[in-house]
Amino acid sequence: MIKAIIFDLWETIADDDGKYSYIIDNELGLDGKEFLKGFWHLGTARWHIDKKGTPIRYFSEICEIYQLDKNKSLPVLKKIWKESLREGSGYVYDWTIPMLRKLKDNYELALLSNTGIDGASFIEENKSLKKLFDIIVLSYKVGCAKPDKKIYSICLNKLGLAPDQCLFIDNKKENVIAAKKIGINSILYTDYRHLKKDLIKLKIKF
Repeated sequence: MIKAIIFDLWETIADDDGKYSYIIDNELGLDGKEFLKGFWHLGTARWHIDKKGTPIRYFSEICEIYQLDKNKSLPVLKKIWKESLREGSGYVYDWTIPMLRKLKDNYELALLSNTGIDGASFIEENKSLKKLFDIIVLSYKVGCAKPDKKIYSICLNKLGLAPDQCLFIDNKKENVIAAKKIGINSILYTDYRHLKKDLIKLKIKF
């Protein structure tokens, strides 16, 4: 019997607003969306498991990967990062809060995210989202990231539940596969319509 539902954050219940993709397009001459996809992928292996939770010390490596002029690009990357922390960069999906409120009537809710201090800042800014979660596990704070099985174990221990008592929802296939391997019921998130269908199939009350 499922007693808790564990949600991923980015591209599952919230997303980037695209503002910094536009800056990268214009100031670095790159495809901003593709750059940010690679940027966040690198983040999982670098600053998302770094206690400081910031990519600044890795910007030189990013410039080398994308063959960017460091003199021109480093100031731009630092500016984007600092602005994202100061002004925020992202939004909660329209369906997120209403659905979580309904789910909370019958289940414990957990947030399990690969993120740095940007994610922590986003959660703090969105208090109506934060208060719906019984526990929050952020990769940079625990020093490991999905799909490492350690981070799932940390989340399960905080919930005090067995894997088969939990349902995990994430937009990345590798994270869902890793959760299933340790016995957690899992859904690969693609969009809200399919999520509702998958929840109904599992007889989740919402």
